[in-house]
Amino acid sequence: MVISIAAVLNKFNIELDASLMIGATVGEEGPGNLRGAKYFFKTHPEVDAFISVDIDAPNEVIYRATGSLRYIYTFNGSGGHSYSDFGRPSAVHAAARAITHIANLTPPTNPKTTFNVGVMNGGTIPTAIAEEAMIYVDMRSIDANALTLLHSQITNLVAQAVDEENEHWSMTDSPFAINVMSELKGDRPAGSQSDTAIPVLAAMNAARSLGLTPRLSEPASTDINAPLSIGVPAIAIGGGGKAYDEHSTNESFDPTDSHLGPQRVLLTVLTLLGIKGVTTATLTKR
Repeated sequence: MVISIAAVLNKFNIELDASLMIGATVGEEGPGNLRGAKYFFKTHPEVDAFISVDIDAPNEVIYRATGSLRYIYTFNGSGGHSYSDFGRPSAVHAAARAITHIANLTPPTNPKTTFNVGVMNGGTIPTAIAEEAMIYVDMRSIDANALTLLHSQITNLVAQAVDEENEHWSMTDSPFAINVMSELKGDRPAGSQSDTAIPVLAAMNAARSLGLTPRLSEPASTDINAPLSIGVPAIAIGGGGKAYDEHSTNESFDPTDSHLGPQRVLLTVLTLLGIKGVTTATLTKR
C-alpha cells in the first residue's frame, strides 16, 4: 500500500508543495521495542508530521499513544532439598508473593492504566527449593506520569515480597536469602495530541470524501508512540481491507474494498503537503 502511493505520485508526475519521505520501519512489534521508529526520529529531527500505515480499517484514526514498560523480575536464592533444607527461602515463593501483591493493585481508570503478569516460571522439581524464578510484567498507560508511578509501585511491591519471604524464614541477613534483579525488556513512550491536530483533521476529511464515516480510535501502541512522545504530530491509519484474528496462527486478510486504504492515505498526504500550483500545504512547520 505504501509503495502504491509512491507509484501514483511518480506515474502522474504529482509535484507536492512540501517534502514527503516514504519509508519502512523494523522492530515495531514486541521485543523490537519501536527501534525503527525511534531511530528514524533520532536521525530526522526536522520532520513536521508522521503517518504510520498500521491498522486495516480505512475510516479509523489512531492519534494517541499508549505507553508501555515491560520488565522481567528475576528472583534468586540458594535452593536446597525440600525436606532436609526446609526453612530456606524459595525463589518461587517470593515470586508468588510478588504476583499476589501486584494483582491486588487498583490502577486509575482515567487515564486508563493497566498491568499484567503475563509469564511466570522457575524451579526445577517438586523436591527442590527453587533457586530461581522470574515474572514478566507488562505495564501500560496513555499518561507518562501514571506509567512511571505504576512502575514504581510494582518495583516496590516486588522488593516487599522478597523481604517478606526472607523475614518469614528469619533469613534476611543469611547467605540463603532471596534477592531480586529487574531487567527492562520494553519501553514504548506514551504520547497524546488534540483531536483537532492538523494530521487528524486531514485524515478525517479524507475518509469523508470517500463516503466513509471517520472514527477516532482508542489509544494504541504503534510507531506513532515515538513521534508523539517528542511532540511531533502523528497518526496511524488503515491500509484497507479487513484483518481477522491478528497475532494468531489463524490470522487472515480479506482484500474486499482494500483500495479505500491507499486512496485515503493519498488524499491525506495531498491535503497535508499540497500540490504545487494547485493547493497549498496545510501542515505547519514545527
